[in-house]
Amino acid sequence: RITTARYVAFCVAVSPIAHGEFGERRGNTSPMRREDRYDLATGTPSAIPFLSAASIRGQLRRAAVEEMLAVLELDKTEVHPPLMNALISGGGLDAGATPPGIPVERRRKLRAFMPLIDAFGGTFDGQLMEGKLLVGDMLPLVRETAALVSDHLSGETTQALPSAETITVTRAATRKPDAELDIDRDDRMIFTTEAIASGVTLFTHIAIRGDGVSCPEMTGSAIAWALHAFQKRGTVGAKTASGFGQVDWSGFQGLGGLALGLSHDRKAFDDYLVDHKDELVAYLRTGKMPGEEDGQAEVLARTAKPKRTSKPKKESAE
Repeated sequence: RITTARYVAFCVAVSPIAHGEFGERRGNTSPMRREDRYDLATGTPSAIPFLSAASIRGQLRRAAVEEMLAVLELDKTEVHPPLMNALISGGGLDAGATPPGIPVERRRKLRAFMPLIDAFGGTFDGQLMEGKLLVGDMLPLVRETAALVSDHLSGETTQALPSAETITVTRAATRKPDAELDIDRDDRMIFTTEAIASGVTLFTHIAIRGDGVSCPEMTGSAIAWALHAFQKRGTVGAKTASGFGQVDWSGFQGLGGLALGLSHDRKAFDDYLVDHKDELVAYLRTGKMPGEEDGQAEVLARTAKPKRTSKPKKESAE
């Protein structure tokens, strides 16, 4: 698992960014997710609002897959359902499922044939397959986190940064019955969402496992292509349909962009989608790669373990 480089991506919040705490509410307020993190410069812990790496990677993955389907002129409903689940969310393993063995050769062919699968991984052939793309948490650029990206900041910039406790806002909203409904009372539910304020700069780290060593060039190109699709979408976090989470990836003080220093060119993967459109569409519809007669659909190759049966109770000797 050789990782040869790590890239930093900066963005600026154009609207408040929400990312709720698991199972926690303060009345009708959805709090921003926080985690204690130690300032590398002072050793002091602070509660830092953040967006989890899993959230960022999941939204990046969805943006890439949906962009690929648009290029291939294929609707989500036309994709083999278990395969669509594996592409969008990584799929899952059934409880008690035991695969018949690891089809190593088929997985190598699958990684080469579908570079986005090699990039993001997922559950295929009843087995977890790791991806090449590594993504870190998205953190606000504040005094307490500046040491993590000190190579990209000047001394004046660091001194001007806000503290973590000052960068969140609370936005109120209401829900009430439709005016045309036959309801006598005017029920309005007021709820609030805590979020990172607009104007705050955030950053995340991106790495490619085996970059320059074991990561194929086409997979690197697919990762650059996926990052570009995510950048075009321009949203992160929760409640994006309500206007939250809009971001600008154009950079921070001349730095940044979504793949700072990324050496791979997305054009190679763009050309691959065009040149292999028919084969890729056939695979997405059926789960069959070219040359597969039986078309073993990767996420269906499972055999269930037999259920345990309880032993009969012995009768009393009385």
